[in-house]
Amino acid sequence: MSKFLRRLKRYGLIYRGFSDRAARLLIEDKSTGERYKRNPKLYRDYLFIYPVMGKYNKLADNLLTLKYIFIGDSRLPDVYFQALRRNGVRETVALRDAAKYGDDIGVADLLRLKGSLLLMPSGLSCGKRDVLKYSEKEFFVNDSRVSEEELYDFVGGAEDSSIVTENFAGIGEESGEETREFTYIVKNLDGYSPEIIGCYLKNSFGGARSEYSAGAVSEPREDVCGYVKDIALRLKELELFGVEIIARGNDFKAAGISSLPLVPDSLFDVAEFSDFITEKARQKRRGLRLKRRLFLLAKAVYSDIAEKRGYMGFMMKNWQRDLFEDWKFRGTTIREKLWSHKRGFFSYRIRQYGLTDENYKNFLPDRTYRKLRPINNGFVSWVYDKVITRYVLEGKKEYLPKYYYHLIRGGKDLKILALPDCTDGDKPDAGDIVRLLKKERKLALKPSEGSHGEGFFKLEYRDGGIRVNDEEMEEEAFIDFLRTRKIPYNITEYLENNRDLSEFYKDTTFTIRIMVINDKITSPRIANAYLRIATKKTGNTDNIGSGGVCARINLETGEIFEPEKIENHIITPCPVHPDTGAVIRGVIPNWREIKEGVKDVSRYICQLEYMGFDVVATEDSFKILEINTHQDLHRYHHYGSEVHRYFMEKVDERLSKRGR
Repeated sequence: MSKFLRRLKRYGLIYRGFSDRAARLLIEDKSTGERYKRNPKLYRDYLFIYPVMGKYNKLADNLLTLKYIFIGDSRLPDVYFQALRRNGVRETVALRDAAKYGDDIGVADLLRLKGSLLLMPSGLSCGKRDVLKYSEKEFFVNDSRVSEEELYDFVGGAEDSSIVTENFAGIGEESGEETREFTYIVKNLDGYSPEIIGCYLKNSFGGARSEYSAGAVSEPREDVCGYVKDIALRLKELELFGVEIIARGNDFKAAGISSLPLVPDSLFDVAEFSDFITEKARQKRRGLRLKRRLFLLAKAVYSDIAEKRGYMGFMMKNWQRDLFEDWKFRGTTIREKLWSHKRGFFSYRIRQYGLTDENYKNFLPDRTYRKLRPINNGFVSWVYDKVITRYVLEGKKEYLPKYYYHLIRGGKDLKILALPDCTDGDKPDAGDIVRLLKKERKLALKPSEGSHGEGFFKLEYRDGGIRVNDEEMEEEAFIDFLRTRKIPYNITEYLENNRDLSEFYKDTTFTIRIMVINDKITSPRIANAYLRIATKKTGNTDNIGSGGVCARINLETGEIFEPEKIENHIITPCPVHPDTGAVIRGVIPNWREIKEGVKDVSRYICQLEYMGFDVVATEDSFKILEINTHQDLHRYHHYGSEVHRYFMEKVDERLSKRGR
């Protein structure tokens, strides 16, 4: 099948409601004939409903992600090293499990201690596994003798984000039994009632993902079933997934979780599985009106065009939208607009940056910055969504506000899921949220994903009544308000500013934006920081573009200086708060602690090299509200040569990949 025909078929499937990945899988399966002909209708529906839980499928499909979420879980294999690309060079980085054997331990050193390790993709729980061995003072890769240098070259040359793990094929070796590989299929519709609906044995350990024995396992191991259900109760967002289990004797390991497990055809005959697929497919088709289908098709076509031009789809859209808005900006002439747009800048940057023919190359063009996204690798999914961030940062939860509930719209119903900091053991309902609000007095309700503070609500119980953004509501009206949220929302701890910062403005909590660059993997550095102060214009957020005040922060001392505001892209000094009259000066409380904490988290998730932390300086410490991966560049000319050099290196790296 030609490339053009494949694209047309993909567009046709996307128009019918298939995700891009599902469309590609279906085309591939149909062309190879491996799976499509076995049970075509149900198999098509199985792919049609993918991803079952949208972005929350990112909680699965990656062993390293699971290692961050389930800290200390002895059933997950130890993961010692990871191959990461930085500045065009792939490096092998030691992870937490390797640190148990010494700070400076390398792959060869650990291999001498362990005798055998596995090299495998972190994102493919059932993918290719290379066996690394050390025997009789010799190194081996898949039974081929190699030198120590060749060993490092082999590991370093693995695909990006590959990991070195313990060789879980060696578990239970003393039993003398054969190592076997199983897939347990789990359904958990409400988040609290997980069911094992299938267990299948692979023909051979390490074989292809689709190689299963003829029938299902009639009596799955009770201890494994209990473990798998515990996973489901922890990751309540996942309604359907598969857990790969490696077992020998009485021992077992969980080698990964799949949000789209490749199952034997016989599973489609299991009522719990087929009914689930059929109902989910019915619900999805019901929402696919013509307008929605055309939107999905247009989005796919637009994304393909954007990719050819060097953008992620939505970034090209954002650039074109903002460029159109810039044409309506009255602060510059048509000639200035033409000059700046040709060079990739919005016209208002001419005065903001002082752009001229002689110096404009010293600044990062707006268009170029849009094209740089994504700077980070696939692990950026860890911080796209605040719930996923909370799961992944379980080992650093002291830096985060408490996460209590996750609200997800499922058809006409609202699903309320308890998050890790919730103490309610039973399945919660809206009444539990009300009781928590009465206990805590203040809570935050905000979208799981989003920026600029959009969709934020301050919940308060005061004077015997409930208030939402200071608007009084009856209890029933409040519950109805929660039920009408159409996108995933979180209910978290409400944070208060340190009293020194509250002197500027008391009505709204505001944040510090801290830019971190971690291109050295283990040595993150803070490249820029500024304070965003809320005003009456910003409401319950601190958005600078909506009327907030911005002040620079001295990175060494935490001193606040050069407060300013932006109105219609014009930056003017703002030495006193426009509403309170408070003089904006002083020092960020707990600044040293904030810097060290942000760097600590950056080292912890070293997979990400470019982040913007939104931090609240609290009375005694600080909390991280969210982590941005492609932050707005406020007043770029203040950032310094180091930041400019970093972005220019990224530009060169991107151009070299595209062959200029």
